[in-house]
Amino acid sequence: MVPESSKQSEAERRRYFRVKDEIILFFNEATQVEAGNAQGSKHPVVAAFSLSSALNQLKEESRMQMKMLEKQNSELVSCLKSLDKKIDLIAQAILISDLSLPSQPAREVDISASGLAFASEREIQPGTVLDLKMILPPSLVAIATLGRVVHCKTRTDQSKTGFEFNVGVDFTGLADYDRELLVRHIFKKQKMALRNKSKSPS
Repeated sequence: MVPESSKQSEAERRRYFRVKDEIILFFNEATQVEAGNAQGSKHPVVAAFSLSSALNQLKEESRMQMKMLEKQNSELVSCLKSLDKKIDLIAQAILISDLSLPSQPAREVDISASGLAFASEREIQPGTVLDLKMILPPSLVAIATLGRVVHCKTRTDQSKTGFEFNVGVDFTGLADYDRELLVRHIFKKQKMALRNKSKSPS
C-alpha cells in the first residue's frame, strides 16, 4: 500500500511539472484594483472565458456520475455525451468569435500549474501584475488569471525577430478548478511527449 505522504508528494510533482507548449496568450498590465487583489483572489473574467471554464468544471464534476449511469443505461449516456459535444462546439464558437482567435498566433511557453515563461516583444519589470488569458489547444480550454512577473531577461536566442525578452510569471489569482484544468492539460502533454519519444527510432 502506498503511503498517503507519497501520494501527496507525487500529486505535487505533477501539479508543478513544467512542459513546453504552444498556446494562445493574451497579457496586459493589470489595473490597480486587480493588482491589489492579486493574492489568491478569484480573477473576474470576461464572459467567453467564464463560460468555457465553467463548462469544463461541470464536465469534470459529472464524469463520475456518467460512469455510474453508463452501467445502467448506455444509450442514455451516449445521448448525453453527444449533447455534451454540441455544447462544447457552441462554447468554442463563442470563444473564437469574441476573441478573434483565427488572427492570434500561438506563442511558445514553458508552463506549469504555478506559472509560465514566455518570449515577449517588450520588457516587463519584475513585480508587475499581469492580466493573463490563455487558450490551450487543441481543446481550446480557456483560463484567465493574474500573474506577477518574477523575472524579465534578455533572450540569448534572438532567432525570433521581435521577441527580445523572456518573461517569467507566477500565477497569483488562479482559481482551483482552473489549476486542475492546467494540471490535466500538462499531464496530457507529458503522456504525448513520452509516446512520441517511444515511437521515435533510437
